[in-house]
Amino acid sequence: MLRFEPPFQMTIRFMNEKLSLHGAKFRKGQMVLVCFAGANRDLLAFPDPDRFDITRRNNKHMSFGYGFHMCLGMALARLEAKIVFRQLLDRYQDIRCLEDSPAWGISPFFRDLQQLRLAVVKK
Repeated sequence: MLRFEPPFQMTIRFMNEKLSLHGAKFRKGQMVLVCFAGANRDLLAFPDPDRFDITRRNNKHMSFGYGFHMCLGMALARLEAKIVFRQLLDRYQDIRCLEDSPAWGISPFFRDLQQLRLAVVKK
């Protein structure tokens, strides 16, 4: 799910040295946008990247950053998600989305869901 809809879409970084990459030239000190959401839809890394597949293997997404910039809260976020989904699946036998197009916020940096109507059936 994090690969498909990362909550953190992009961040700003500053070049620490001059660099040419795929024909683009970057100056030392230049501000660049790093788009995690775009990297998570890279055709070279993910076959059929626009398809939501919860069973996808080799899912090396960038939603928590990478290397030196790896999210410090990653382990806590994964634990919280595990607890939430376990509770939802234990409590409800059916959960259906009632939205064709959910309402998202307007920030280009954060993917914040404003509203998502669900229908649930208790166990």
